[in-house]
Amino acid sequence: MVRRLPIRSELVDLNTLITLASSYSGAGKFQDAAAAFERAAARLQELGRAETQRSGTVFNNWGVSLIRAGRPLEAERVLRKSIDISMANGTEDAVQAMPLVNYARVLLDLGKLEQARDYAERGLAKAKQAGDEVPTREGLLLLAAICRDQGNLDRAAKLVSEAAVRFDRSLPRSHIAFAELARQRALNAKAAGDLTAALSFSNDAITTVEASVKIRGLHKLPSFLVCRSEIALQLGRLGDAETDAARAIRILRDGGQSDVPSGNIGRAYLTLGRALRAQAKQADARAAFESAAEHLRTALGSEHPDTRSAREQNNY
Repeated sequence: MVRRLPIRSELVDLNTLITLASSYSGAGKFQDAAAAFERAAARLQELGRAETQRSGTVFNNWGVSLIRAGRPLEAERVLRKSIDISMANGTEDAVQAMPLVNYARVLLDLGKLEQARDYAERGLAKAKQAGDEVPTREGLLLLAAICRDQGNLDRAAKLVSEAAVRFDRSLPRSHIAFAELARQRALNAKAAGDLTAALSFSNDAITTVEASVKIRGLHKLPSFLVCRSEIALQLGRLGDAETDAARAIRILRDGGQSDVPSGNIGRAYLTLGRALRAQAKQADARAAFESAAEHLRTALGSEHPDTRSAREQNNY
């Protein structure tokens, strides 16, 4: 309809493009969302608005779409640009909480734990100071994941407990955010060696996601399936581990994440390969590890631990 307007409006064109990008993201079409946000950023540049706050927001949302598409190497550069646009006097003091939390998320994905913790702590502090619940909840769970990966299980548990209080206070119990809370509890239990509790929490997470599927679609489910697959593998439930990993791959393929190298599908293949190898399905396992390495090398980098693991497993 914009193209049929008798008088072309560049601003209407830009607004429509940004809305379309956001709609793709909400529908789980993250590759399409990233492409549309990229076009919007280019239009802002053409209109002389590359350094405006709106441009910073577009870069932030573009970066989030890239994270969700499993493309953290690209997301890191885009989110860094979002922060740079929002900086005042050469410092990050004026940057809002959510971009800091998002940048911490991509740094965690890339295995840069110290930097991730720094940004997560600063983003969380800003969110609490402003009374902004969304980045506070997300920041707490993200910081818990970072602390767990650094081996600080006590702090990870305390952060998840703090997040749980906020979730109960601010969200209806059916909200899909409770799935992420349950997953973090599962991963904490797994790290502590309590695999039975880990599986129970993981089941709760998947039940919550599946209950919301009719509203939000399947695109949120794969990461939860991969998490449960890894727990099932440690418990020796090899068939369950294979089933969950294979289902995650099917959902990601249907969502277009196999068209471009993606860390999401790469990690799902890595988990599937481990489940297949544990069942002595060597040929299928090698094929899964090869697919994992191909995706992870481009999406996460050749020296990322997951990429190295896929490469080593394939050469086993």
